[in-house]
Amino acid sequence: MAVEWTEGDAEDLPYGDQRFDVILSTFGCMFAPRHEVVADEIARVLRPGGRVGICAWTPEGSIGDFFRAVGTYLPPQPEFVSPQLMWGDEQYVRELFEGTGIGFEFEREVADICHDSVAAAVDCYATKFGPVVTARELLDADGRWPALRDDMTRLFERHNTSGGTRVVFPAQYLVVLGRKAG
Repeated sequence: MAVEWTEGDAEDLPYGDQRFDVILSTFGCMFAPRHEVVADEIARVLRPGGRVGICAWTPEGSIGDFFRAVGTYLPPQPEFVSPQLMWGDEQYVRELFEGTGIGFEFEREVADICHDSVAAAVDCYATKFGPVVTARELLDADGRWPALRDDMTRLFERHNTSGGTRVVFPAQYLVVLGRKAG
C-alpha cells in the first residue's frame, strides 16, 4: 500500500468531505489552537461508518504537571487558543464532537518515558521538544532559563518511578476511539 504525505492545517484540512475511513492523531491535534474547529474538520472528512483514534496527554499526572511548569514561564496564550491538555478529558471531547454523529469510547493509558538521568531528561526536552526549545530561547534572553531548568529537574525527580538515577517518567494519556454513524 502506498502512503501519500500531505502537509496541512488541522483547522483547515485540504480534503473533500467524507474522504477517509480512518483518522488518527497521536498527540497532534491537541496542539491546534481552536479545538472546536479541529473537531468539525475531523467529522467533516470522516466517512459514515468511519473510525477516529486520538491519543492526547491528560491534564492530570506528570504530563499535566510538566505542561503547567513550562507554561508558567511563557507569555499567556491568546484568548482564542484552547488549552492543549483539554483533549485529555473525556467530557470535553464528547462536547467537542456533539452533533457530529461520532460516538466515543475512552481508555486511559500510561507510557513510561525513559532517560538515563534527570540531567539527560532535562537536556532532551530543552533541545528536542518544541515548547521547551521555544521557552528556552525566550528565557535565555532575560536570564530566566536556569529557573525553568531547575523546575524541570525537580519535576523529573518528583515523578521518577525508577527508584534510582535512571528516569522513568510515567506519562498519562487518553485514548479516544470513535465511530461515525453510518
